Amino acid sequence: MSIFSSKTNRNDCSRIMSRPCIGVVGAGVTGARLIAQLLALGQTELYVTDTNNSTARQLASLYQSSHNAIDVVDESELSQCSVVVLAHATPHVSAARSLVEAGVNVVSISDDLNDTINLLDLHENAVLSR
Repeated sequence: MSIFSSKTNRNDCSRIMSRPCIGVVGAGVTGARLIAQLLALGQTELYVTDTNNSTARQLASLYQSSHNAIDVVDESELSQCSVVVLAHATPHVSAARSLVEAGVNVVSISDDLNDTINLLDLHENAVLSR
C-alpha cells in the first residue's frame, strides 16, 4: 500500500478539515470491502467512481442509508475529497498524479511492482513540490 500526502502544517489542516469526504476509485470486490470498512469505522460521506457507472451505482445503493451519504461521481469530482483510495485495477500512477496535483491525499492499494515504484517516485515529487 502506498500513501501520498503533502507535508502537513497548520495551514494545511484547515484545508483538509474543510473536505472530510473520502473518495473510492473502483467498485469491485476491493472497493466494496473498503466502503463497508469505512462505514463501520464511522465515515459518513463517501464518493465512489468506477469505469462501469452501473456497478458504482449498485454499490452505492447497497450501502446507502439515512446515516451516511455515498455519492456516485465522475472522477473529476474526486478533487473535492480530502483523501482518495485507489482500489481499481492497476496502473494507479496516472490517477494518483492527477489527484496529487489537485492537492488530494492518495492511498493506493496497487500490488504491481512497477506501478508501486512509479507511485513511490510520485510521492517524492509530491513532497518536494509542496
